Amino acid sequence: MNATVDLKGARREEKEFESATVQGGIIGVTGTGKSSLINALAGRDIAEVGVGETTGVVSEISTYEFHNIILIDLPGVGTRKWRTQTYFSNLAKRSPLAGKYLLRPRDFDFFIIVLANRILDEDLKLYRLISGKLKKRCFLVRSKFDIDANNNWRTKRRTDKQTHREIRADVWRNFPKEKRDRVFVVSTAEPARGDFEQLEAAIMKSLPKVKAEKFLAFAMTYTEQGLKKKRIVSEKIAGRMALLSASNAFNPIPGLGIAVDVGLLLKLSRDLVTVYGLTPAQLEHECRLHQKSDAWGIHLKRKVMSAVESLLTTRGIVSILRQLGHGLGSRELTKWIPYIGLSIAAAMGYRLTSSYAQEAISRCEAQALRVVKEVTAQE
Repeated sequence: MNATVDLKGARREEKEFESATVQGGIIGVTGTGKSSLINALAGRDIAEVGVGETTGVVSEISTYEFHNIILIDLPGVGTRKWRTQTYFSNLAKRSPLAGKYLLRPRDFDFFIIVLANRILDEDLKLYRLISGKLKKRCFLVRSKFDIDANNNWRTKRRTDKQTHREIRADVWRNFPKEKRDRVFVVSTAEPARGDFEQLEAAIMKSLPKVKAEKFLAFAMTYTEQGLKKKRIVSEKIAGRMALLSASNAFNPIPGLGIAVDVGLLLKLSRDLVTVYGLTPAQLEHECRLHQKSDAWGIHLKRKVMSAVESLLTTRGIVSILRQLGHGLGSRELTKWIPYIGLSIAAAMGYRLTSSYAQEAISRCEAQALRVVKEVTAQE
């Protein structure tokens, strides 16, 4: 009975996780670094970055989506078209995206106001509207910390810590003191430098449980500490997959159980490779972000992809299972033993998937750690 309840719970949790959508609004005027922040959160180059207007001349609003995480690039306030009082009522009117994406305040899980060197009075008004009247979680992100820190070190010999403290104090002077936990100083060019990880943690804390798991799984991390959090959510995903694999023992069609098992493990592997930032697109973003040479980037991608390629093919998965002492065929035969065969096969499926998942997680984690160390060693 407990196994049945667990299985129902696993199916429900897996469906909730797969369908969960996280929608965030990234607000700021041109040049504040919104596109770079979106790319850093996504871990891939999905938003065009440039010194001019990159959010679209026609709509002024652009939407970027990855694994049901939707980041909507919204215009800053202070112009005739975008005034605080009518900001949200104008979103749907001015955007052709409104037919596909809901742009009412209640449809957003969080907002980020990206601030540049100069903090505008309109930024404060919009912040108070969102966090006060609308009661939505709003984070204040002061961007381009690396530029300020480098300049301060070169001209005044001030450390990163000193510059960080100065910038936060400047933001605090303009915003309510009781909201200090919502102020972050980040560098999207060097995410490990500044409050990028703290920003992601604050976003997750503001979300309901299943959405927080979704964000933790698929938002990018750039530090060893972040990778430790990735293991937590990876093991939850693996646990649900193990229960689903156990239920596959009750598949009545001969031979189909093996195909379903392999399909589940392939999906698990692909998810884990993405969670740990090891897809080609994610690795390319990492190399571009840290301004590595093409040769260096190609070498890194080749090493990493070579290490995880066995997780992404049926032949590779079967080979790993054999190394771990598991055989899909023996499980398929076991379930036809009268009376007890299905129960034994279900237990075998659970152990098989759990064992494989731990191996896959360890391999992905090791390669993600390699990327973090190699990148920081070259800084």
